[in-house]
Amino acid sequence: MHSESHTPKAAAAAQVDGGAEGENRAENRADAEAVGGPVPLRRRMSDAGLMIIETEWHTNRSVPTFLMELAGKELHKQELVELFQRLASNFPRFRSRVDLSSASYVELDSGASFCIDDHLHMVEVGGEDEEFLQVIDSFQNAPLDKSKPLWDAWLITVRTEEKPKQYIFMRAHHCLGDGMAIGHALSTMCDHRPSLPSPPPSGPLGLRKLARLMLFWLWVGIGSIAVVLRWMYMSAFYPKVPSLFDGVKVGTERRTGHRRLFSLEECKAVRGKLKFQPTLNDVFLGLVSHAIDVYSEYQGHEVRRQSAVGLAMPVNVRRSPVSEDLGNSFGSWSIFLPLGYSSMVERIKDVHARTRTVKSIPEQYITNMLTFVCARLPLFASRFIVNSMCEMVKLTITNVRGADERMVFLGREAVSLFGYLPPPNGVGLGIGMCSYAGDVFVTLNCDPSLIGEPASFIDFMMDGWEALKQEASEAESNR
Repeated sequence: MHSESHTPKAAAAAQVDGGAEGENRAENRADAEAVGGPVPLRRRMSDAGLMIIETEWHTNRSVPTFLMELAGKELHKQELVELFQRLASNFPRFRSRVDLSSASYVELDSGASFCIDDHLHMVEVGGEDEEFLQVIDSFQNAPLDKSKPLWDAWLITVRTEEKPKQYIFMRAHHCLGDGMAIGHALSTMCDHRPSLPSPPPSGPLGLRKLARLMLFWLWVGIGSIAVVLRWMYMSAFYPKVPSLFDGVKVGTERRTGHRRLFSLEECKAVRGKLKFQPTLNDVFLGLVSHAIDVYSEYQGHEVRRQSAVGLAMPVNVRRSPVSEDLGNSFGSWSIFLPLGYSSMVERIKDVHARTRTVKSIPEQYITNMLTFVCARLPLFASRFIVNSMCEMVKLTITNVRGADERMVFLGREAVSLFGYLPPPNGVGLGIGMCSYAGDVFVTLNCDPSLIGEPASFIDFMMDGWEALKQEASEAESNR
């Protein structure tokens, strides 16, 4: 493996070692301001952003990552700089450092304070197999230098006997924005802005809109009682942890995997054959459930019939388009993911019943409001609440909807888009689903003590998909 200046592991070490130096630079800038230098622009951190960065563990850094394969002629360093200049110029958070003492983003001047070259790196590998995956693994939980804006990107060139392939790998701390916000930011780097899912702009407050708002808040207010009662029930009747997850101690190392699963049209056709009409989420959760069962058996663990495991899923709660401040606007809901089924259709039917129940109550809005509360509590109290909620789950899954058409960067098409979900404190498995340009892509970001072979886990998901297609066809023919 070759890189322009350093390997990924060396980069991580440099970022750790550079922390103290970065703090000194920050102090020097503060001293300059005290004696009459320019005062930098400060923007207040959001409640969610502040809570995320203050409560994360070193074993579970909250840094979502993205991988895109580019088709076309090779991209060079200066072109990479040009692409990310678009990003930094459009969004101040990508040229601002975090100042936790004032809970704000401090915008840096271009030049000595902010140099985009510090965030962009080149690396070459000899193949797409083990060496390529090792490079991706080394990025996942490596720290970001907090004296600089909390993001970086790598242009990975894979040299093969045939035409080389290129990938852009990007990391951005969760305090900068959630999956929808970062996806929106990436779209501004494109030659032509793609269409992305977004709430409509809010219009004037008329009587009809006021009535809808009143009904919404009435639902949230009454539903909050149901949410609290449900949490109490889940705590009191938590199922026995499957032996695969039992006793796992999460460390700093990560293993990753990624693959295209199927097309949206394929999934729609299969869903249409089932009477209960599952959603794409339901199908995906069913495939994860199947893979957990098969991987458990593969590792010699017992799989109990109709058991379950705690699952959390982040949910977007934006009610207006993403702004230039990006930010986090998400809650989450949780279920006990059913395990131990022999039939894929019955498995997904159970998943569908559970997700339909949780969607009928405002759990995602209550958890979103909790971030507002936690950001105003003493840090020890915020950490206690966050860690207590994390103890309820053993895996997290996210579903991010990307552009409906392929994005183009300086004439190069992004033929695939993978988003890696960082699992929260103490959780060893994060699974990401991203729909992009008509296809569905899956990623695993996991602790090796839990899932040591991510590729095998995804293979088992694909086996579940083939079984589901067969069962769905048989169910349709038997009607």
